[in-house]
Amino acid sequence: MHTISGLIQIGEHDEVVRYVDALSRHRASLDLTVTSRIHDTAVAALVMAKSAVAAERRVELRISERTGLDRLPPELAADVATVLGNLVDNAVEAVAGDSTDRPAWVEVELRQDAASVEIIVRDSGPGVAPELAQEVFTHGFTTKAAQGGERGIGLALTRLVCHRRGGEVAVTNTDEGAMFTARMSVPASVRTEAR
Repeated sequence: MHTISGLIQIGEHDEVVRYVDALSRHRASLDLTVTSRIHDTAVAALVMAKSAVAAERRVELRISERTGLDRLPPELAADVATVLGNLVDNAVEAVAGDSTDRPAWVEVELRQDAASVEIIVRDSGPGVAPELAQEVFTHGFTTKAAQGGERGIGLALTRLVCHRRGGEVAVTNTDEGAMFTARMSVPASVRTEAR
């Protein structure tokens, strides 16, 4: 004889199994996409790690079909990873707390040409209020309630890294949520090596 609590536990187990299966399928698909489009191992590893963190918060991390990134010099790869990591963390935080029934997602697009690397992170969140579009990049700015510790450094660091690399970072709102676009110049020495 099954008890009500036994049936509830079986139902919960089935839900967990379905969730783990879905995560496994998404992870396998993401692995293929990442390795075929992102050829820098440090950046690819970061994307996979951020995907796992996003999945824990029930956020789908997507890779844009327009993504294409070659192997980068270690210093540039570290800066790309810093900027990408901060933008993804910010986007996951924005959509994980969304109270709507819409699916929560973050999409990463990495593009490269001879002169620059461009990082675009889109999300399904509420967007950024237009009057805050510049302020979000200020050290110490946060939309989170004060919880102690240092807050509001991720986007400030992103802007600093982009400026140091002769680039910029900006945010705009789309029909679906926020879109952060960061650009960094590729050093001339790297451009000549690539020829």
